[in-house]
Amino acid sequence: MTRTALAGLTLVAIVAAGAGGYWVGQHGVVLPGSSIPPPASMNAAGQTLTVASGPIIYYRDPDGRPAYSLDPRKTDDGRDFLPVRASEDVSFEDRPPVPALSAADATPKKILYYRNPMGLPDTSLVPKKDSMGMDYIPVHEGEDEDGSIVKIALGKLQRTGVRSETASERAILRRVRVPGTVQPDERSVSVVAVPADSFVGIVEKVTTGDKVRKGQPLLELRSADIATAAVQLLITPGYEGSHRRLANLGVPEEVIAEIERTRKVPP
Repeated sequence: MTRTALAGLTLVAIVAAGAGGYWVGQHGVVLPGSSIPPPASMNAAGQTLTVASGPIIYYRDPDGRPAYSLDPRKTDDGRDFLPVRASEDVSFEDRPPVPALSAADATPKKILYYRNPMGLPDTSLVPKKDSMGMDYIPVHEGEDEDGSIVKIALGKLQRTGVRSETASERAILRRVRVPGTVQPDERSVSVVAVPADSFVGIVEKVTTGDKVRKGQPLLELRSADIATAAVQLLITPGYEGSHRRLANLGVPEEVIAEIERTRKVPP
């Protein structure tokens, strides 16, 4: 074999070895006898694993059944419910991916205090419940919480049907059609009646719907009973009975005084 052919075979072997090593490195293949483990962020199938982050928001059934709990609990056969952290909660809205955390970052953080679940300015250093039996929410170290903000996962908002939009000024109108009746105000209605036999002699220029004032003449009545009582008042001046009879017949006091002053009987 010539020197040129030997050099060519050597070059081909080097290229083949380099390509094979690149393929093995990209696919995470462990060669027999090698002690190099696959990357820590991949499982045996080559799928990337993401470390769950955030506080535990609830616990779910380990078999995937629709059973959830806010507190740790066990199944009927004694197995623990699986914790679901904030990054694992189901959401139907687009949100940026949660970056993978290292093992140090995934360790539980120290609980600084517990805040009121309804956002009231009340905190506690130990777990407690409010007046309605709701557990106080733990605030961990590093969380930017001032105790006046209540945060709800987007997935929970979607499931409860809550909608949000930009606040703006606008008129909220709603037309309501209901049946009804129109009646005059009884407090502003006055009934004109004379407790004596009489008839209408003259009617003033007023009609239904006109506004009238106190003391305005509306009509002129003619009554024999009133005339008789007025004559008795003039015949027996100072007699209280005659004065009272005119008052009982509906004659105003100013009219009675006018009869006594002019000594004339009204027509």
